[in-house]
Amino acid sequence: MNKSQVFNKIIVGGTFDRFHVAHQFILDIANTLSHHIIIGLTSTLFLEKVVSKDFSDLIQPYETRKGAVDCYLREKGHQNWTIMPIDDKWGKAHELEADALIVSEETYPEGIRINDERRVHNRPPLTLVVIPWVVDDKGTTFTSTKLRQDEDQQIKRNLASSGRS
Repeated sequence: MNKSQVFNKIIVGGTFDRFHVAHQFILDIANTLSHHIIIGLTSTLFLEKVVSKDFSDLIQPYETRKGAVDCYLREKGHQNWTIMPIDDKWGKAHELEADALIVSEETYPEGIRINDERRVHNRPPLTLVVIPWVVDDKGTTFTSTKLRQDEDQQIKRNLASSGRS
């Protein structure tokens, strides 16, 4: 492990839909901080259970999202990672052998709950690494939801211009 890699294994979780610069940032941070990245990727089964994601009907298939993550890590020369499906609220984060979990300010409370669950199962708590949102030069946060919303609007414009609304 080199000097900057302070953790043996770090967990990152998400949907990773429409792979974008914020996803790259998260994975690069994880790679810098850890020898091995465990990437929990929301499965199709999980997404079918979740009704709170905006424009969820436009979320890319699991294999597409997994391929994008895998491709990015390979292109960047990252060495050690595992991608596993998340089929429920926390995936396996409450039971995996790991040292840390990357969270945002928004997901920090879930990180606390994961650590509470780890304690119940006599697992050591994870160090919660809070990372900032990635924003563009106008201060707009990069999110997959925004990209799906833009795609939805484009679809509607195309239908309207073709006379099929």
